Amino acid sequence: VGPGTRLLVHAAAGALGTVVASWAASLGATVVGTVSSEAKARVAREHGCRHVVVVPRDGRFAEAVRRQVGGADVIVDGIGRDAAEENWEALAPRGHWISVGNASGPPPPMAAERLVEKSATFSRPVVFAYSDTPAALAERSERVFRAHAEGAIRLTPIERYPLDAAATAHERLEARLTTGALVLVP
Repeated sequence: VGPGTRLLVHAAAGALGTVVASWAASLGATVVGTVSSEAKARVAREHGCRHVVVVPRDGRFAEAVRRQVGGADVIVDGIGRDAAEENWEALAPRGHWISVGNASGPPPPMAAERLVEKSATFSRPVVFAYSDTPAALAERSERVFRAHAEGAIRLTPIERYPLDAAATAHERLEARLTTGALVLVP
């Protein structure tokens, strides 16, 4: 990710979305974020999204992404199944689609033949594969903390809930009423 990269990040006002958007923007990427409301669009813009798509209930966003930036070179997707077809439509030739979550269920299997259509790549990385040794974990952690200290990563306030209010936290997530991270505390 760097100057000229067109990056699409879903849930751009969420915990991961704000980190990805702000860091990618600091590296010179043009960031497009998807959100569920105008209030979240403001948060996404404050965290580096040059373009924001308020996704309607039908879940369609690909046309807006193509219109705004011509397609995404990189997609960071935590939605999963419900965004799969739209992600494919938004993905630029030679693009890389990174699936990091399953909020709507796991994405359907990606056939290699389909990837060939766009000369694209698809990955489902697991953090433990990239931090499998103390040295690897230290190096990656240092990069994140340095980026935060330099202002490249901007965090949102954290909503904290006691464990006995987990149902309330979950209801807020399902209703799309949250921005940033939710943390359950003892």
